[in-house]
Amino acid sequence: MGKRVSKSSKAKYELVVVIRIIAALLIFRFPLAAIILSVLFDLIDTEVAADRVLTRAQYQVNDKLLDLWWYSVVLI
Repeated sequence: MGKRVSKSSKAKYELVVVIRIIAALLIFRFPLAAIILSVLFDLIDTEVAADRVLTRAQYQVNDKLLDLWWYSVVLI
């Protein structure tokens, strides 16, 4: 049987991902806030994804891509 994911859990995870993407771009205007948001939402997305939104393998791939996005923006 496939796992059931509530719409609210999926929406929460998508919101966290969007915030992580936007937080990286804030580094140019508000560096300290961008760093704090990035670290905070990196920790939060683990908990939200653990709510049966993604498998562990899917989460790790998504997390690595978001981390790569953060590092790429920081290097610019």
